[in-house]
Amino acid sequence: MTVKITNKIDRFAKLIHHKAELGKHFLKIGEQLYHLKDEYADHGFVSFNALLADPDVDISRTTAYKLKGIYEDFVLKLNVEPVLLRDCSTEKLEIIRPHVTEENKDSLIAQAQTLSRSDLYRWKQQNFQPEKPHPKDDLIEGLKTINGILYEIAPLGKNNYQRQQMGKMKVYVDAVLEDYNKNEIR
Repeated sequence: MTVKITNKIDRFAKLIHHKAELGKHFLKIGEQLYHLKDEYADHGFVSFNALLADPDVDISRTTAYKLKGIYEDFVLKLNVEPVLLRDCSTEKLEIIRPHVTEENKDSLIAQAQTLSRSDLYRWKQQNFQPEKPHPKDDLIEGLKTINGILYEIAPLGKNNYQRQQMGKMKVYVDAVLEDYNKNEIR
């Protein structure tokens, strides 16, 4: 019985240890990616994306730009000591990154170190203005009437394909309304 308990305690201690090690290395990876963004050709790659796709590197674009951005914003621009960021996950740093400034960096990093991700999201919502919606999200306001039928056009989607399709729909609806208004018997 004590063997199982010892193994479970060891396993938890190892998890904590490896997570701390990961914290030490994500900034180092971000630093290397920051420099390699402009030096990929020196290493025989045709693009930065090709470097990321190399089997020895195998880092997704999203992860690479996240790590590079965290290093660039926190370490280079704000002069935060890397040791202060070790206790923060990349996800937490991404939550605060758009809002961090020279004046509030210490308090935001402290929040990221102590709060869970969900609590950090809530804290961010309470302390910062919500991000402005995409300007195209409100292309179509209100309702449109065609031949006496009331049509409600849904707000634009969240990705480019949905925006493109809804933009086409707005152009079509506007053309139909213009044609209807020209031919309307008064």
